[in-house]
Amino acid sequence: MAEAEAAQRRVGVVNPRLPGLHNDLIQLVKKLMRRMLSWYTRPLADYHAATTQFLAEAAQMLERQQTQLRGLEEVLATLTADLAELRKQLQSRLNGIERAREISQRQG
Repeated sequence: MAEAEAAQRRVGVVNPRLPGLHNDLIQLVKKLMRRMLSWYTRPLADYHAATTQFLAEAAQMLERQQTQLRGLEEVLATLTADLAELRKQLQSRLNGIERAREISQRQG
């Protein structure tokens, strides 16, 4: 995200040149061209700013969902452990009932 914002700030910036009449003239031409093209670059800068903002918001939403998903995974792990314990208890009780039936049948 920071790279996108830094690149956005560089749009339309005239790169510096060493001092001198020749380079000053080149800089002047570049500044004039930048000013003449501002009608074109301004909407692009606005679009890129909006896109960067959207991407930042989307990244935040994904991070929140990831956090919620981790919480759900913890709940699922707890429920899985509880279910395993309940199965164990049920099997133990079923075994007890089966033993009681066998004893009852032998006596009866």
